[in-house]
Amino acid sequence: MKNRERWLIKNIEGLVILTILISVMLLNYFIYSKVAFLNFYYLPVIIGGYYLGRRLAVLGAFFTILMVWVFVLANLETYLLHSTKFDLYFNLIIWAGFLVITGWVIGQLAEKLREDLIASNNLRLEITQRLSRAAEFKDCDTGLHILRMSHIARLIADALDVDEEWAELIFHAAPMHDVGKIGIPDKILLKAGKLDPDEWEVMKSHSSIGGEILSGGTSELMKMSEAIAMTHHEKWDGSGYPEGLKGENIPLEGRIVAVADVLDALTSIRPYKKAWPMEKAIAQIEEQSGKQFDPKVVEALKNIIPDILAIESRFVNQGEKIEVLT
Repeated sequence: MKNRERWLIKNIEGLVILTILISVMLLNYFIYSKVAFLNFYYLPVIIGGYYLGRRLAVLGAFFTILMVWVFVLANLETYLLHSTKFDLYFNLIIWAGFLVITGWVIGQLAEKLREDLIASNNLRLEITQRLSRAAEFKDCDTGLHILRMSHIARLIADALDVDEEWAELIFHAAPMHDVGKIGIPDKILLKAGKLDPDEWEVMKSHSSIGGEILSGGTSELMKMSEAIAMTHHEKWDGSGYPEGLKGENIPLEGRIVAVADVLDALTSIRPYKKAWPMEKAIAQIEEQSGKQFDPKVVEALKNIIPDILAIESRFVNQGEKIEVLT
């Protein structure tokens, strides 16, 4: 599927030009009153401009004009049935000029729209990045963990063969998974020892707090960020929190981030533990397949271990992961 999409993107200009060529040939072959159908050629030019910008729109316009003139000169008697030669050439010149102008204008507007959308998306990304950094100030262990975990989440999404845009979306949304820790008191969040039952209940509330912080968003990024914050501690068997969701009732993004989050946490040094070797961490996650984790996500994880090791080694603090549990 992805190979087909890449091929289409790579060859889109040729496909548009081929479509125009075939359209010109068919119209000139089957349509008796050919001049009346010249306005048809605005359609591929407008479509080309809207989706692919000024370059293809203008290129398509000039190619269309060239082909129409070739057919006019080859079938001049047919075109002159209802007009003089002067009227025909004059109308074709006016038509050609408007066709080029239309292509350029539509392409210009489409490119401006895309630039605005990119700027809007960049603003949303900046907001999520700054919110995730706010969580870092509360929990000093989260900085590079967020980077590694978000890269791992995207690798898992790619291994599951999801849409490329969706995989990119989870990469940007995953850093928001623990934003709710902003609302957890420091005496609990930064406690070096084991939490007592009451403290643990407060700690667990960070999922709901994160979901509340991110709720009401209209963009796909914010919606996914909210879902991840709310569900990355849900478990496949229904024993997780905050809502006890089970199986595929847990959003896929939550299931992916759950695995990515735990994997990096296990293989990282924390004040209360040493780092686990990757083999032991993977074995632990496999043991929880069908219990804590989605079996399909676990299988996808096992297929990308070399890529994960590259990510883990790329984003590492000085001294981090040197002391490994054996």
